[in-house]
Amino acid sequence: MPGKHFLALLLPLILFPIAIDAQHTIVTDRPGQNDSPVSVPKGIFQVETGSFMQIDAGQRYWVLNGTLLKYGIMEDLEIRILPSLIHIKSRPLGEVNTLGIGDLQFGVKYHFLSSGNTDLGYLGHVFVPSGTREVSGGSFGMNHHIAVTHQFANWLSATLNTGFEYFAEDTWNGLFALSFGFAITDRIGFFTEIYGSWLGFERTDLYYDHGLTWVLSSNVQLDFSTGTGITGKSNYYAVGVSWYAPFRN
Repeated sequence: MPGKHFLALLLPLILFPIAIDAQHTIVTDRPGQNDSPVSVPKGIFQVETGSFMQIDAGQRYWVLNGTLLKYGIMEDLEIRILPSLIHIKSRPLGEVNTLGIGDLQFGVKYHFLSSGNTDLGYLGHVFVPSGTREVSGGSFGMNHHIAVTHQFANWLSATLNTGFEYFAEDTWNGLFALSFGFAITDRIGFFTEIYGSWLGFERTDLYYDHGLTWVLSSNVQLDFSTGTGITGKSNYYAVGVSWYAPFRN
């Protein structure tokens, strides 16, 4: 990836938040494609933001800023909003060069079971065709996931997401992601993941990614990840920062 593109991916870190003392350690849904089954606690407002660039044979799809905003309205229930700013450029350069706001997503996460070393949760989102015409999907949609995490040891865990998404005109896709997380130190972690979709429940697209997380304090985390296509030629790069603030006594 060209150096200027990598520098641009670091832009979300410019507004880096100041760490605060908190009562729990941050748990995020980024990096990677898996979502944790654990919701943010009641009264906690959490921001997970970053840049994501995917390059294939004919197009560069660049989420200049994708942000997940989460707020705990109950101890095991959070509400979620996902705005994004997207740039699309085809190759050869100049044929398509589009910058716009992506479709909004609204959702919830419910952490409905914690038993021993295993956690289960449900996630659901609605896609609203509210973005710029050139980057909008153009129709309402939804997705539903079940997420499960099992802690095998202090240094090893596994997370599985499985579900489906639906868009207008009877477009149904199955979704899955399986990742393994490894604690290198108390603050640095590594993950490796395979994920994909069953397009129309007929054709399978598979991808692989891996990355690092660095917990700077109880409420601030940095991340970097990169991935590639298995069934097709595609590469992606992502970098981000996550932080939270309590809105309760």
